[in-house]
Parts: sequence; structure tokens; C-alpha cells
Amino acid sequence: MVLHGGRDRMKHGFRILVLVQVLALCLLLPGCFREEETVLRFREDEAQWQEDLCASGEVELEPGVYQVRVRTRPEMEGTLYVEVVGEESLRRILQGNGVVAFPGEEYTDFEVYATDRVSSVHIQCTRSGQASWEDLSLVRLNWGNRMALVVGVFAFGLLDTALWWRKRILQGKISSRQQAAFWVLLACVLAAYFPYLTDYFSLGVDTSYHLLRIEGLRDTLAAGGPFPTRIHSYYNFAHGTLIPALYSDLFLYLPALLRLTGFSIMTAYKVFVFGVVAAVGVLSYKSIKRCAGDTWAAVAGSAVCLFSPYFLSNLYRRGAVGEALALAFVPPVCCGMYLLFTEENSPSYKRHKWWIVGGISGLLYSHILSLETVVFFMLVCCMVFWRRTFRRRTFVQLLQAVGIVLLVNCWFWFPMLYLMGSDSFQLWEEYSAGIQGRGELLMNMVRQLVPESRGEGAFFGVGMTAALLLYPLAGGLRGLGRKAGEHSAASRGSRRSRSSAYRFRDTSSSTCSASSSHLFSDSNMPRDLLSRFAVN
Repeated sequence: MVLHGGRDRMKHGFRILVLVQVLALCLLLPGCFREEETVLRFREDEAQWQEDLCASGEVELEPGVYQVRVRTRPEMEGTLYVEVVGEESLRRILQGNGVVAFPGEEYTDFEVYATDRVSSVHIQCTRSGQASWEDLSLVRLNWGNRMALVVGVFAFGLLDTALWWRKRILQGKISSRQQAAFWVLLACVLAAYFPYLTDYFSLGVDTSYHLLRIEGLRDTLAAGGPFPTRIHSYYNFAHGTLIPALYSDLFLYLPALLRLTGFSIMTAYKVFVFGVVAAVGVLSYKSIKRCAGDTWAAVAGSAVCLFSPYFLSNLYRRGAVGEALALAFVPPVCCGMYLLFTEENSPSYKRHKWWIVGGISGLLYSHILSLETVVFFMLVCCMVFWRRTFRRRTFVQLLQAVGIVLLVNCWFWFPMLYLMGSDSFQLWEEYSAGIQGRGELLMNMVRQLVPESRGEGAFFGVGMTAALLLYPLAGGLRGLGRKAGEHSAASRGSRRSRSSAYRFRDTSSSTCSASSSHLFSDSNMPRDLLSRFAVN
């Protein structure tokens, strides 16, 4: 009765908390529909040019989101650069880049974010050639309330998830091993994302390209354009290109929606990168755990993926977020192939193909070249294990996986192949560097610092090292959990069975076992992994 009453009180308290959260979010809704307010209007006849530079009058800004709207004359010959300028000390308070208006581009705009009250700012224009404008204004938007609403929904959802997780812990549904694995995996994700835990970010080789893709999606959504988007208007002097038809933007709709809500392009891009890092960590963990059946082996494998030089270079040096995202879908494909080849008698055998379907679909929408590489190695795997491939049950599941992938994703790959076959495309630049000249030595994967790299410069080979260090750390966390009495009766029974396996060892290995017992004790490494090698 006492336990039942405690559960009722917890449910009642949780319902009250959810009600308070809903009321708090409702208070933000009216501000999301607030009318725009014109703070400053700068007419061309008011401009006092000093050579090719002019400035508007001073204005005071309250905290919020502002937009500078530039409408140029159709007959303009030249370019016009517009920016909002304040004192040098306001660089972190007044955030925003300027914009260049080109000939033939009749309208353009950009956002400015004031994180605190700004006493004096002005609009500054720099022209090249015969540049002129019809209207130039600074408008205060309601995006601040919209961003607060999105942040509130996310924060409340995170709080409710933490409370639900705590409830399952108190009910004994989440073991100490699972808790420790969660915190270690979270630490690995945050460590891999650490370079972006700042108020700035560095531009990689492909970063500007992906930023333009996000802005193109945002403009299409704002204008009520077609879904899915097939043409980006930010290229070829606003004439557009067929990039979305050949390189899917499906995953970029998340940062595009954040931009549409009001977040800056930097914030939207950082949120997307965090989603990429989290996806790589979670999907690699789930896939490896399903195949290996060991929690710490899965955490170690996830750490190898997160801290691999290939993944970190794609994120922070090259800015190739599509290629980095593709890494998240490689482990599920490998997991599906492994399960189809090894678990023919499993009752859930028909569900194993969904690992392949999900992984291949994710690769298709993230990076085409990675998809081609994975499919090639899948074919090699099928040829090497041809006896298992052509088993009736396995072969049927593989055919079903191929059919489902083609059917579900035909909305993208069919137009892509049609366009590739119906037109001719020209490369802007022919790249003749060979694959060997951009390769890496195998030893560089385990070195802490590679002073002279053959390919992408200095890499930190921390992936394998993190995996090796993770086992002692995980064993120590598990030892602390056992001392606190958090292990269940089932785990205690499994420990007794494993200790009996040690007692029945062959006498030829007893000397080695006694001499190394202090190194491979349960407080140093998870015994589940070592027990596989304990019996000769």
C-alpha cells in the first residue's frame, strides 16, 4: 500500500509539472504573433557619401532579433554592401554579418541579433560602381519569442526525459551497468563535440557549401515552395542549380526549420553537427551491442567511431557534414549483414533486414559516395560468404531488403537517375590527385600525434587509444556500482558461474592466471569480455 501510494504521488506530481510547463509555453505564444516594428528607415536621398561609404543616423536597440531589408533599383550597376555597425566593444552583444546586393538582385536581407541593450548603432553602406537602393530599413521581428518557445519545448522535454529515466532507475528497470554506459557514452559524445561548445566556429573547406544548402531550404520553406526541394536559388547568380536532386537535403531540413524559427545560421549548423555526433555515437553503440552482446564492447566501438581521425577531420577540418553523417549508418548495415549470416535460426530473423534497410536509406540521404563504397563491400561480403548468401532463408531476406530500399526511396533515386541520364554535366575543375597521395598510414590510427601526415595534415589518432583506455574506466565504474549494492540477483548468479569456470581451468594455465590476476581483475576490466577467453 505504501509503494502504491508513493507511485500515485509521483504520477500526480508529474502531471502537475507537465501542466506548469504547458502554461509556461502558452505564455510565450502571444509574442510569437507580435507585429513587426520598423526601427530605422534609411532613404537614399539622406545618404551623405564620403567616397564610396555612407552611414545612417544612430538608433537604440533593445534585446531581440532584427532584420535589415535592402531593396535595390533594377537598373543598378555595381554592388552594395550593407551592415549594421556599433562600437567595437559591442562585438559579442551585437551579432550579425552584412550582405552584398548584386546587380539584378532586387531584394535581399540579413538578420542582426542583439543579446543586450545597445545604445547606439547605425546602418553602413559601401558601394562599388553605380549602386543605389529604393528602400533600406531595420525591422524588429518576433523571432525572439519563437526561439524562446523552441528552447522551452526542448528544455522541458529534456527535464521530463530525465525524470522518466530516474523513475525507471528507482524501479530497478535500468541496471548500474546501463547507467554507467550511458554516462560514458554521453561523455564521449560531448568530447567529440567539444570544439563547437563556443560562440563561434571555424569554416572548413565545404562548410560554406552546406550553409548555402541550409539557407536555400530556409528560403524555399519561407516562400511556400515545393517539398521536397529540387532547386537551390543561391547558386549561379540566383538562377539556381539541381543540387538537391542529386544530393539529398532531407537531413538538412532540421537546421532549415531552426533558421525559419529565427535561430542564426551558426546556431542551426551547430545543432545539426551535434545531431550528427549523437547519431554516430548512438547508432554505432546500438549496432555493436546487438552483434557482440556486450555493453562495454559497444561503448568502446562507439568511442572508436567518435574519435576516429576520419570523422573528426570531416567535421572540423573539411566541414563535410554529409560524409560525417554517413558514418552513423555504416554500423547498422554491418549489423544487419552480420545477423543475417550468423542467426539463421533466430525467431526474429525476418526483422534483421531492417538494419540494412535503415542503414542504406540513411546513406542514400546523407552521402552518395559513402553509399557506393558500402554497397561495394556488401557485394564483396556476399561473394566471400557465398554459401551463407545463397541459403534460401538468407537470400530471400537480402532480396526483400533490396526491394524495400528501392521502393521506399524511389522518390529520390528515380528522379536522380533520370536527370543524370537526360542531361550532360560539366565539372568545374578536374582533380587529378591519386588516392595513394591522400591516404594515411595504418600506424597513424594509433599514434597520439602524427607530426607529418600524408593526407589531411596533423591528426590525433585517439580512436584506438580511447577504446583501450575505456575498458579499465568501465571496469572501475562497474566495480563502484557493485560496491554500492546495485547489481541484481541475476548478475550475482552469473558471477558465480563465471568463477566456477575459472576454477575448472586447465592446470597448464594456472601459473599464468595467478600471475596476471591482479591485472585482469574485475575492478579493472569488465568480466563479461574476459570470461570469453577464461576457459581453455
